[in-house]
Amino acid sequence: MIVEDWQRSCLCERIPVSISIQIWRRRFARASLRRGRLAVACVSLLLMARPVAAQEAHDQHDAPEAGSQAPFAATVHGFGDISFQRREDGSTQFALGQLDGFVTATIGEHVNVLTEVVVEADDSNAFGVDVERLLIQFVINDYLRVAAGRYHTALGYYNTAYHHGLWFQTATSRPLLMAFEDAGGLLPTHQVGVSATGQIPLRDVGLHWVAEVGNGRPRANTEPVLNVRDPDRHKAVNVGLISRPGSWTGAQFGVSYFHDRFDFTPDHPIGENILSVHAVFDRPAFQWLNEFARIHDSDDFGLDATTTAWYSQIGKRAGLVTPFARFQYTNAPPHDPVYADIGFRRVTSFGVRYDVEPHAALKFQYDYDVRARGEHLHALTGQVAFVF
Repeated sequence: MIVEDWQRSCLCERIPVSISIQIWRRRFARASLRRGRLAVACVSLLLMARPVAAQEAHDQHDAPEAGSQAPFAATVHGFGDISFQRREDGSTQFALGQLDGFVTATIGEHVNVLTEVVVEADDSNAFGVDVERLLIQFVINDYLRVAAGRYHTALGYYNTAYHHGLWFQTATSRPLLMAFEDAGGLLPTHQVGVSATGQIPLRDVGLHWVAEVGNGRPRANTEPVLNVRDPDRHKAVNVGLISRPGSWTGAQFGVSYFHDRFDFTPDHPIGENILSVHAVFDRPAFQWLNEFARIHDSDDFGLDATTTAWYSQIGKRAGLVTPFARFQYTNAPPHDPVYADIGFRRVTSFGVRYDVEPHAALKFQYDYDVRARGEHLHALTGQVAFVF
């Protein structure tokens, strides 16, 4: 999604543009590709080590306003996280999170570039490199901004406000509804294509439009995002409206509609429609996020399946401490081949975030996860997340 305040630097006003490329974990098993990715990681780290002009606010989504700096001026940041978890069965583990290199640059008077390269380990403990975001944006005026590349689809709020730096997030993980594809997520959180946005001149409403066209859903058991080749003739389309009333600081309300027709298998096309709505208040000392999505899948063989999911997260900061709570619900019908492995989940989470330094935070979170067939799971997670 592209928004007019690309250059916004307030850490609590996370209304970003994002383009991300996520690579399915299975490819980490290929040793030759892994060596190549590790080489890219080394180059990325060298790039991150270059001296740049420091910014007061290290916002992951912060990119310079077109024309505000001399051409080719770049800003570089890094993000990381380390976690410890105890599960229901008593097992414990330490886990390295992502080493995230984030670069923004102005390459022309009206042209900006954003990239994000992440080094992380998969479930087999092998490291790999992902180009998580890649974006070039052309700023025509306040009413039209166009970007090309791979982006976070403008489905809801969280998917375009929080990306790969966990330091920005209050909780230790993303909501189930907004989980990335390679983490079992419901939504097509990434697309490769073109995204456009602009203001709608209505006084005091803060209204914006969004329109996106890109590669759609992949086939079963393939890469979760179509980065290079789309085997389907149809393209996925997403449109939305967003309101940020000027009189309500940190408030955002929005609705979006996503349509795609893709071949789940070579001989099984599926039509998918996603309606999402959100209402959030995201302020420096108070956060209340609410999102809902309805996913309807159908085909020519009688499939008529509807999946619903929502979450609500609230937190109140007091000094350096932010207690928070999150409530989540997901219900995917078992006869829908796209979401058969997700099923029913109801998760209640309580936690606290402690900002030990301006650029480092400790988080502690308890999750109570109720699943289908009467499963009741408990988990405790501790995490340190940082930006540099």
